[in-house]
Amino acid sequence: DGSAKMPGVTVRVGNVALPSGSYDVAYPSGATDAGSYEVTVALKGNYTGSGSATFAIAPATITSIDPIADVVFAGSPARPQLTVRAGGLVLDAGDYDATYENNTAVGTDATVTVAGRGNYSGEVSKAFTIERAQLVDSMVTLAVPEGGYAYDGNAKEPSVTVALADGTTVAPQEYLVSYPEDTTSAGDHVVTVTAADGGNFCGEVSKTFTIAPKAVTPTVVLSQGSFVYDGSAKMPGVTVRVGNVAL
Repeated sequence: DGSAKMPGVTVRVGNVALPSGSYDVAYPSGATDAGSYEVTVALKGNYTGSGSATFAIAPATITSIDPIADVVFAGSPARPQLTVRAGGLVLDAGDYDATYENNTAVGTDATVTVAGRGNYSGEVSKAFTIERAQLVDSMVTLAVPEGGYAYDGNAKEPSVTVALADGTTVAPQEYLVSYPEDTTSAGDHVVTVTAADGGNFCGEVSKTFTIAPKAVTPTVVLSQGSFVYDGSAKMPGVTVRVGNVAL
């Protein structure tokens, strides 16, 4: 229990118990840890000689692990903080070895088993839960080229990368990517990233990319280039072309 042990001593010569003033007792220093210890007795007064006896401090038995708070999936094996007890004693982390099972993903039966060492013995197991991590905006990146997109008549669908705060890339099967129906026209376009069912994440994130209008010098053609005055307003038809394409 962490306190020094000094058991009472009785010294006998034959069947006769000697009074305590007939001998000096030397206890081992620091008899606090589990193990065996020797007590030495030196006779004095009417007696001479010495003797010894041993006593043992047995390891305390681990009795329980406090309930473990749910752990949010973080991309690496979950090793939650533990409070391990041996009766009324709370163990330090160095007093036991912890072994984990099924602690890498959501939806598994995560378990930790602690085995005492040093001053502690015994083994206790405890289950805990790994929760889904929330997708957030900072995790999602669209691979838009430097300078952005400009309209060219072709669809634009930038690739998506999802990564954790430490830079670990999330596997593509963990999420679904939805592009808008029109990714050709100039303007803002919204890409939606949704956590896959049954995975390690939940929620969805929307990211916007822009297709800029194409800068051109158009050719304007009028249906009629001249009129004879007749008092009426004239509004000739207009055709606008970019290259060979009529807009």
